[in-house]
Amino acid sequence: MDDELIDDLVERDAAVSVWRFHEEPRALWSVIRDFLGGGGHAPNAAHVALARLPLAGVVTQNVDGLHQATGTRAPIVELHGSLLATRCDACGARGPACAALLDGPLPPPCACGAALRPDVVLFGEWVAPDRLARARALVERCDLLLVVGTAADVSPAADLVRLAAARGAPVAEVKRRPSCLHEAAGTRHLPGAAEDVLPAVVERLRARGTA
Repeated sequence: MDDELIDDLVERDAAVSVWRFHEEPRALWSVIRDFLGGGGHAPNAAHVALARLPLAGVVTQNVDGLHQATGTRAPIVELHGSLLATRCDACGARGPACAALLDGPLPPPCACGAALRPDVVLFGEWVAPDRLARARALVERCDLLLVVGTAADVSPAADLVRLAAARGAPVAEVKRRPSCLHEAAGTRHLPGAAEDVLPAVVERLRARGTA
């Protein structure tokens, strides 16, 4: 990895920290514009497959709103928040989706004069306790936990895998490589990209009458 690429990655990580937002909110909005500005964000085959299951719920670390876009009826817990909403840390006002603000001045101003921010967890912030409690409640009553894509090596998301395994619920990881919890939690690894593997997994579950 060359020095320029490393510098770009370091700068990008810094831009999505709460400290940098307070110093220079435009840096965060530049990252959001790069992410959303090109359009073309749509659910892939994995999102669509999950929506076909009668899930107790979806717990996601993603902030893109693609699970909602499938029309799933399952409750969704967005541990890290969502780009589908904005908020003001100064006055508590709520704002529209980030994409709706990209054509205006950046950072978008709140009516109080402060800068709006995406309603997401930035580096240096904690996952909201109510979101984590709802996620734990779903895992505590699941009879199968599908772990899709995530590395499962960072808390609190990784703790949900441990919680399911401690209860004796089977845990299946759909990802290219097994997580660091594969052996410790006794997960079953289904190798491959989620959009390639998950549709077949869902079809097998449905054929067995478990979905």
